[in-house]
Amino acid sequence: KSEKRLRRFVAFSADHFDLDIEDMTSDRRPAILIKPRHVSMALACTKLGFTLQEVADVFSRTCHGSVINARDKVFRDKELSGMADRLWSSWEFKEEKRRELREKIYKSPEESEKGQRLIAKIKRLRGELKQACREFDEL
Repeated sequence: KSEKRLRRFVAFSADHFDLDIEDMTSDRRPAILIKPRHVSMALACTKLGFTLQEVADVFSRTCHGSVINARDKVFRDKELSGMADRLWSSWEFKEEKRRELREKIYKSPEESEKGQRLIAKIKRLRGELKQACREFDEL
């Protein structure tokens, strides 16, 4: 768990709900922000495993009581629960794609096709160099 991951989730949530991240994490309480903020806070502590206080800090809440309230509301209210399910599904899909991309980028040369071809070429050239050295020594 890292604060960076939590902030990435908050940014993803804001984007998912078509809001600015500053609005999601501000202490303002217009009606348009309440449900998305509650859903994001609830998922941050229940699914991502952040502490109530860590979530409260990122969402600019003075105490973790706001996060407890949000969490309880989300799991009592059918609409909020549905919003949470959709957000979580989107997050998991995005994180899976992110992992796949990271694996492609950081894959060791031995595991990639291009890496395999390069390794084979290097071995072939080494063999040719050894052969050329033996022929030179025989001269």
